[in-house]
Amino acid sequence: MLDDLAFFGSKVPHNGYELERIFGIHAPRMSERFDRETWDMMVRARDEEGKSLPQMMKDVGLSLTVVRERMVKNLNYDGEVLETKSESEIPIPSRDAYFHGYWLSDGFFRFYERELREVFEFPPLESEDRELAEIIKLSRQSTAIHVRRGDMAQFGWSAPAEKFAERIKWMEEHRAPQRYFLFSDDIPWCRENADALGLSGLKDRLVIVEGHKKEKAYIDMQLMSMCVNRVSDRSSFSLLAGFLCRAPNACNISSWKISNAEFVPQ
Repeated sequence: MLDDLAFFGSKVPHNGYELERIFGIHAPRMSERFDRETWDMMVRARDEEGKSLPQMMKDVGLSLTVVRERMVKNLNYDGEVLETKSESEIPIPSRDAYFHGYWLSDGFFRFYERELREVFEFPPLESEDRELAEIIKLSRQSTAIHVRRGDMAQFGWSAPAEKFAERIKWMEEHRAPQRYFLFSDDIPWCRENADALGLSGLKDRLVIVEGHKKEKAYIDMQLMSMCVNRVSDRSSFSLLAGFLCRAPNACNISSWKISNAEFVPQ
């Protein structure tokens, strides 16, 4: 079951839990296993004391083995912790376990790729977005550019602007897109830094996608998944868009992961 503790309390990330609202997926969640009073107490322990769910379990005598994705350290737990060695070497404990990580690489779920693609089905688009989707569909080698700012920029984790320029240059040389589609949570910043991002040279081939905020933010992911190619920031949002892309020979280039492309920075 999913640990959905992060979607309660005073610091809910992004738009909260959206699997059911957007994709109609009702996954078993930890919050459904406790009465309201107990769950509220657990939320306070997370917010005020920084306790993780496995640590709460251990504190009341229900010790878990944590399986942690390699290099992911942000979990407070003083019990047994096993670490993955690679995407194909994931330790599976014989006792109750808690899997902690981002699990962004498709190597972790390659055997279930077909089933996942079937489950993650976007809802129909509304009129204006249908028109944009048609433009994407009719554009040869349509390419999404996703520049994520927000918390990633605050933490210093966003890719430098010049990285986008390098990858756009690669796209120009190897895919020659007819149109590019820019997606970002900070379009004004992108406009101010258009030269550094490599956007200025695209001129009338660049479509800036705006207007999808809060409960409609997922539409950016949906439209990105319709593009043949993606130039992405360090973002699970755009990585999932690439995974859900149905286009044959799709190309996804990001600041930390490259697939179906041999990209060598100059």
